[in-house]
Amino acid sequence: MRLFVSEYLCCGAWGDTLRPPGLAAEGRAMLRAAVHDFAGIPDVTVATTYDAALGAHGLNGVEVHIARAPSEEQSLFARLAVECDATFLIAPEFDGILAARCRAVEAAGGRLLGPSSGAAELCADKWRLASHWYTRGVATIKTHLLDPRFCDEIGFPAVVKPRDGAGSQAMFLVRNHDEFRELLPQFTARAVAKGMIWQPYIAGQALSVAAIVSPAGGVQVWPVCEQHLSADGRFRYGGGRLPARCAQLEAVQALARRACECVSGLRGYVGIDLLLPTRQYAEPLVVEINPRLTTSYLGYRALAAENLARRMLAPDCNAAPVAWRPGTVQFDACDNVDEAG
Repeated sequence: MRLFVSEYLCCGAWGDTLRPPGLAAEGRAMLRAAVHDFAGIPDVTVATTYDAALGAHGLNGVEVHIARAPSEEQSLFARLAVECDATFLIAPEFDGILAARCRAVEAAGGRLLGPSSGAAELCADKWRLASHWYTRGVATIKTHLLDPRFCDEIGFPAVVKPRDGAGSQAMFLVRNHDEFRELLPQFTARAVAKGMIWQPYIAGQALSVAAIVSPAGGVQVWPVCEQHLSADGRFRYGGGRLPARCAQLEAVQALARRACECVSGLRGYVGIDLLLPTRQYAEPLVVEINPRLTTSYLGYRALAAENLARRMLAPDCNAAPVAWRPGTVQFDACDNVDEAG
């Protein structure tokens, strides 16, 4: 089998504009991990593209096509999506990037190891997804479209973020009206360009769960992961810990499963972000779905006693559960992993 793995920030499609530093590091780490694991499966040959501007790629045992401009990457992408037996996409949701890449593979007649373009579009739109969950009885945070002209409608403290953000980009904890007015120019510009949302701030434990979704829609959830987020009100992602120290592990996994089951078109590996409020007896809340490989995969692959890429290559929720090693794993967004027995 010949598999095309495409990671958007490294593949050559980005162009000359500055890559978001955090996302660039995460993208490179996920690309290295994915191609290494897929290439470790017998009878699988991995092809990928890489941005010439990034220098040496260090992707050994992989068929690497160097892209010197976005137009060249676009041509390579179209060709490899058709020539290869399947395509595995890693791309941010903002600006419709992930959905557009899915549509390109679908239009070329290629096979996606991941969500349909429709599922990618729904998950990218945090307001639509929250509304979708709310009408189906899935516990989530109340989400409102932000109109900067009417700050009196906002309950503080609040979390303000792009409607289609990824990687905690442009997220703000806003504690009061004064802070909102200070940030108003940024919010106004972003709201006009891309849309912004606000949610009531709920103190709690940030968690995530990875899951494998079969083509039939069945969901097999993996262990719960703690998320390490910055404490500066910007929620920057710094990695995580597996398994999580959490009082409601089963409830968190059940909610993650339910959140995926009601989104048609999800397939393969997905990452679900959740929040366990600190108030007593509070139930977990689902925050968003990342319908693609997430940085927590770096921790899962270190904790697993098997090659997890096999699960992504042939997603089957009825397969035997993953064999996990004892102990814990801590990891950051640059693939620095610390294992403890």
